[in-house]
Amino acid sequence: MAKVDAGAAFSLFLDTNGDAYSCGLNMFGALGLGDNGAGTERLEPTLITAFVNTAIRNLTGIAEQAQPSMFLDANNNLYPSGENQGCSLGLGDPNDRNIPELVNGNGGTLEGKVIEVASLATASLLLNTNGDCYSFGQNSYGQLGLGDTINREWPTYVSGRTVIGDSEFARFNSSRAYDEWTATGVYQEKD
Repeated sequence: MAKVDAGAAFSLFLDTNGDAYSCGLNMFGALGLGDNGAGTERLEPTLITAFVNTAIRNLTGIAEQAQPSMFLDANNNLYPSGENQGCSLGLGDPNDRNIPELVNGNGGTLEGKVIEVASLATASLLLNTNGDCYSFGQNSYGQLGLGDTINREWPTYVSGRTVIGDSEFARFNSSRAYDEWTATGVYQEKD
């Protein structure tokens, strides 16, 4: 295996050929296998057939109460599946997905290709090939870094800031310098 990750009671696997597999609880479709609900759990890693002709290079399971999964293909396209609490999948609506679906930014401002993703239960952050940060999902406390508390259904550009959902996200943008960490999870860039 090239990478493994885990979500809330499910596991994701990526082999060296770029094939993605999943197993475990599947209440909201986080396994990306085309079904969800009671009785759809998988006890062994199962190939995610939505990606049979697409090489996956990275995957992320969200280990919180919600159950989304995020997959990045070799061309830096983002495909989320699972629970869409707070529109955290970035697909323009609040519907859960049981098959990974391409985030294309229609209705949002996403430009360039996604190189990394950081997700919480109800919000997600993207870093693109230009070094720009985008956020979407629930924004009750301003956690999207957009200067308001309005939820976003689509990826929205975070002007002049790099937002991180966890300590891992900072390392993906290590070429930028930061002043300080604020209570809302926003790093202010140095001039």
